[in-house]
Amino acid sequence: MDPIEQAYAAPRSAIVVPGALQRPSTAWWLLFALVALTALVLGSLALRLVLSGSTTSPYRLVAFTFPLLLGLGAVGMYGYIRVRRIGPRWLWISHLAVSWPLMLITAGLQLTILVGQVRVGAVSGLWSALPQLVWIVGTLSLGLPLLLALGRYISRFPHLWARRPID
Repeated sequence: MDPIEQAYAAPRSAIVVPGALQRPSTAWWLLFALVALTALVLGSLALRLVLSGSTTSPYRLVAFTFPLLLGLGAVGMYGYIRVRRIGPRWLWISHLAVSWPLMLITAGLQLTILVGQVRVGAVSGLWSALPQLVWIVGTLSLGLPLLLALGRYISRFPHLWARRPID
């Protein structure tokens, strides 16, 4: 029996798209390490900011938004790299639905602040604008691949999200 006939003869839960079982490349491990490290650094900075008492109570929750989203994204990226089901599929779909607009809004606001500083004259050269540029590039260079990996995690491995796992 040829492979096409075998695929049609197999039960519906056993049919997997060709190439779906391939593991992602090892370059994703480097990105995973960067995302996890960034989440830890931002989380420790937010914790220090909250413990110092310099923020009012509504902003304490906002201080932990990015580290929590990055940490959760790192967990999803680990599942993508290892091709393992971690949590329900709706969790990752909702994470993408929240993270995409938040990342784009954050990068846009950072760019707007930078342009405003240039117009006012507060930025007198590249060295003055460097911190803002680092935030913009960091947001996009970590955020876009992270969300791409989570999108692939949801869509590329249908056998992970099946009701009955394939053995």
